[in-house]
Amino acid sequence: MNNVVVLLLVMLAIAIIVGGIWYYTKRRYIKSIEERGWTWVESPGIDIIIGLNTAPFGVGFERRVDDQVIGRGPAGVPFQAFRYSSDAFSSSGYVVSMKLPKSLPEASAFLPDMPRAGVSGALVTSSPVHVVARRPDFGREFAAAVIPALGGLRDSQQQAMRVDVGVDHDQLVMLHVPRKPEDLELAVAWLEGVQQALTSSNAMSFDGTPPPQHLSFQDREHWVYRPYDDSMLSYVNHSSGGSNHQAKDIIVSDNQGLPFIRLTHTWETTYTTTDSKGNTTTHTQRHTEHIAQFRTTFPFREVSVNWGLFGGFGGNKVEFESTAFNQRFKVRCPVPRFASDVFHPRQLEYFLRTGGLGFIIEGDGTIRVEGGDWSPAELDRTSEFLHGFFARIPDFAWKELGAWPRPIAEIENYSA
Repeated sequence: MNNVVVLLLVMLAIAIIVGGIWYYTKRRYIKSIEERGWTWVESPGIDIIIGLNTAPFGVGFERRVDDQVIGRGPAGVPFQAFRYSSDAFSSSGYVVSMKLPKSLPEASAFLPDMPRAGVSGALVTSSPVHVVARRPDFGREFAAAVIPALGGLRDSQQQAMRVDVGVDHDQLVMLHVPRKPEDLELAVAWLEGVQQALTSSNAMSFDGTPPPQHLSFQDREHWVYRPYDDSMLSYVNHSSGGSNHQAKDIIVSDNQGLPFIRLTHTWETTYTTTDSKGNTTTHTQRHTEHIAQFRTTFPFREVSVNWGLFGGFGGNKVEFESTAFNQRFKVRCPVPRFASDVFHPRQLEYFLRTGGLGFIIEGDGTIRVEGGDWSPAELDRTSEFLHGFFARIPDFAWKELGAWPRPIAEIENYSA
């Protein structure tokens, strides 16, 4: 038996031993969970976090859940614990959530040296924990429920657990909870006490916004997030060829009359090389592109601004009275008179002041825009600009299009 075979057998034996230890440890863990009357879910669906939309939820892409525990606290309050991660958040511990009787304003409490990223609002208290709330009056009620309980937040070794708890619509949420069953049990009991203190206080006189009924983004509840949906590729212009085309991190929104789809498209291509001895090797390349397409919900004509190579795409080039505008923007339209109606002096000022965008409005209403990775911030900026563009189109142009009453309200402050 040669050395290579021996090495392979040793490696196989090690893999079997490691796998056996992992399996035994996992079974012991699940048994300990179930002995407490709780239910273990190995691979929960992403829908278990629908309704949670305050940071760390409702932020970032690549959102995933894992290892769900469902049960009740010692006083009978239902809870769920689960692993959660995204490109904006990671933790070695659990997230634990408990339902509240109704939706309440956003508030968070965390250690001063371990802030929760993505929260916004007024700092209500700074010691012994930071309490941040968008409504300070509610924040004070929230602090009154959390702070008295801080001394009891200890693990099975009597070590203080990390404080990171908040209200997310109609749920009370605790982050970074230790995963040991005995520690999880203590954290659940502690959070249950906070939940009962909160629901029996004046905090219940406040009202928050209803939780979204879909995965969404913080402060953008009209956006719908889908981690994966390859069917969405049929609704956008994308690179063709290759194989294994997939769409992930999709955002869909009606966007107040200018609906859009945002997604990340991945695919593979292969090529073959031949070396000097005639041996061939097949290589696989993986590709990624970020796409966002807007669409009109009303009749409109084709027009483009700085679209295509040297801005030369989308009909006849149209010149305007502003030399500064003509130098920076190349407008093309099959109907020059329509372009003149749309790009009036105040519209030209808007483009010059904001820096404009390169875009094309196609005959079927598709709006393609030059962009980067299409982060939420970039989507916001593009949406705001396009709404501003359509809001500056005069009434008579809309009437000639047969789009009356006007689909996008006229802007009142043209310098905005």
